[in-house]
Amino acid sequence: MKNNFQILFVIIFTHFGVMHISADDSLHPVDTLRVMSYNIHTGVGVDGVFDLSRIANIITEHDIDIAGLQEIDQGVERTERVNTMKILSELTGMHAVFGKAIEFQGGEYGNGILSRFPVIEKRNHAYTFTQTGEHRALLYVFLEYEHDTLLVMNTHLDHRPDDAERMKSVEEILSIASKYEDMPMFLLGDINDIPDSRVVGKLQERFNDVWEEAGEGTGYTFHTEDLNRRIDYIFYPGTMDTKSARIYFKPVNAYTIQTPASDHLPVVVEFEVYYVR
Repeated sequence: MKNNFQILFVIIFTHFGVMHISADDSLHPVDTLRVMSYNIHTGVGVDGVFDLSRIANIITEHDIDIAGLQEIDQGVERTERVNTMKILSELTGMHAVFGKAIEFQGGEYGNGILSRFPVIEKRNHAYTFTQTGEHRALLYVFLEYEHDTLLVMNTHLDHRPDDAERMKSVEEILSIASKYEDMPMFLLGDINDIPDSRVVGKLQERFNDVWEEAGEGTGYTFHTEDLNRRIDYIFYPGTMDTKSARIYFKPVNAYTIQTPASDHLPVVVEFEVYYVR
């Protein structure tokens, strides 16, 4: 039975372009990784209170390793002109990066990433927008993870009923991702669309929605006081070419956290980590 399981595991990895994995690693994950996507509503909860410590406590209490955060203020009047990512970094002990989407109230507003792993490089991509309104961006970082490089992408897409801007932004996400096909990666974010939308469908041409693999129930994330839809996601590569990858991530548990700290609920995925030989 053990030999049959090992053969099956090698077949699964071969399907994803990986040709060899050690017998021990095929049976036992060597690490676990907890990844979060959370639209923090600038740190203002449904009670109207601005409190970044609530956000930090959620991250530390759930042992999050990587968090993609959306709706981040930096030096903005409405949130006391604080440096949100610096404060969250200090409260969690994690590395922090920020990517601007727009200038707002004397400061900047956009996306942030917290990581327990060192940041090798940060990049920020402003989407091409054809309509008026709040422009959006993609923040992505390269992390040093177990002697390899892990790409983490984090975004907050346009919210309008018309999905034209979201579809264009997804094309730009996929174009960037295609440049790193041999690299393990995650895409995190507030996609502002539901699972059966064409926006999510387009992303699933390259990525897997981890909730579909490891979550239970609806996974609704918005609105906190009247949950009615799932618009916050964690994706990882599906059928991407991973022939040179040395790490394989298997989602084993996905869940939301019930908290009034934002108008969205955070979504968390626990991955088992295998080293490919």
